[in-house]
Amino acid sequence: ICLLYTPYSFAKRKAPEEVDPVIHNGTKYIVPHWDFSGDQAQNGGYIEAWDLKLEKLLWKLKIFTIEYDKKVENAVQDIFITKIAIINGNLIVWNERGDKFVVNLETKKIKPKNKIYKFNKSFWENIFGL
Repeated sequence: ICLLYTPYSFAKRKAPEEVDPVIHNGTKYIVPHWDFSGDQAQNGGYIEAWDLKLEKLLWKLKIFTIEYDKKVENAVQDIFITKIAIINGNLIVWNERGDKFVVNLETKKIKPKNKIYKFNKSFWENIFGL
C-alpha cells in the first residue's frame, strides 16, 4: 500500500487557551475560538460583543483573515487571539503571532486593517525539519 501525504498533515498544535472576557460600558467582549455556527470562514480571529443586560449578541467582528493553503491541514494554519483589553476606550487585541490590533468600539474600525495571514511553509520546515 502506498500512501501519499503532506508532511504538514501530521503536525499537531495544542488547543488555544481561553481568553478572559472584558466588560466595558455594559458590553461584554469575548473571543470565540471555534465556529460552531458555521458562519465564520476560519477558526480564530473573531471578537463578539454581548449586551450584558439582554444577554444578546450585538455584533461579531473579524479582526484578521487567515488564507488557508488547501494542501495543508487547517489546524496548523489557525491563528488565535490570546488576549484582549480596553485601553483608552479602544479594544486592544493580541494574537499568537504577537501582533496587536486596535478596535475603535464606536466605528468598529480596526488598525491595522485587512491583515491577512498565509501559511508559512518554511516555518514548519524549520520546526519539524521537513
